[in-house]
Amino acid sequence: MGEAIIVDDVKEAKNNLDHLFSKPISYHYIHKGVYNARSNSMEAQYIANMVRELLIQNKGQSVGIVAFSMEQQNEIETAIENICIEDKVFENLIEEEYKRIENNQFVGLFVKNLENVQGDERDIIIMSTCYGYNPQGKMLMNFGPINKRGGEKRLNVIFSRAKRSMCVVSSIKYTDIKNEYNEGANYFRKYLQYAELISLGQLEAANNVLNAINSKNKVETSSLIADQIQEEIEKIGYFATKNIGQSKFKCHLGFKKAVDDEEFVLGIMIDDDLHYANDDILEQYLLRPQILIANGWTVCQIYSKDWIENKPRVLKMIAAALKNESFFDDV
Repeated sequence: MGEAIIVDDVKEAKNNLDHLFSKPISYHYIHKGVYNARSNSMEAQYIANMVRELLIQNKGQSVGIVAFSMEQQNEIETAIENICIEDKVFENLIEEEYKRIENNQFVGLFVKNLENVQGDERDIIIMSTCYGYNPQGKMLMNFGPINKRGGEKRLNVIFSRAKRSMCVVSSIKYTDIKNEYNEGANYFRKYLQYAELISLGQLEAANNVLNAINSKNKVETSSLIADQIQEEIEKIGYFATKNIGQSKFKCHLGFKKAVDDEEFVLGIMIDDDLHYANDDILEQYLLRPQILIANGWTVCQIYSKDWIENKPRVLKMIAAALKNESFFDDV
């Protein structure tokens, strides 16, 4: 069982490096951190000290820092510069790190924010969540880009940049986030919870959180694909109804030639979470489609992977099914 890293002094970074190196994710709780003017100076100072210790120990790992706002990115850069003023050894090390090239590629330290971090991978990624209670002791549930549609994808980008270790520096705990109805904020909450549990060595509980995230991702993907298919097919004059059926088994999309028609000319089934949770192959691939066919439907099974990789091909297949024609790939 691990111990939580609770930071009282920004200079404690040196004592916490062993924790960072021993776990794939380490969670550093800055419990006195204050969020003010879209930045958090205590988090920035702690991260600057962490970078200093990493470079002094000279373990050779590449390092990237991602802040949740441009203001916090600037705050971290300023904190690093302030240490350089007092520590000339670190100043020389950081200058070398800013110019570090391996195999003709820049692999040195970067400090970026959610808006501009893309394909940059590093051995260690340090994430500054920045958010916290303001000087008046209140915390707003406004998490910037994370609150917006697709905000969880920005978090996924950060986590996927770390090749060896992910270091989460946060002035809030997951229990501080109350607006779980917002999808982005809820993902943020779960990521903080997951990071804390991994850091504590509570692997079973952490896996339960991760499984909940992954399950939600599958459902969202199938729902998004259904929306995209509906939009494309309605362009050619058909009318769509979603999630048709009264039981657990529902047809994801049904299409009619006219909005007042009683019969559907095509039903589309998409591989959602329930699809893969069903162990009965006979039911999944034969009985369920036959129920629809027996009621006069033409049925088309769409797989998310096919839609993502080759939308034009899938659309041709659907168009052929709508006309009750055979579909052949172009040769």
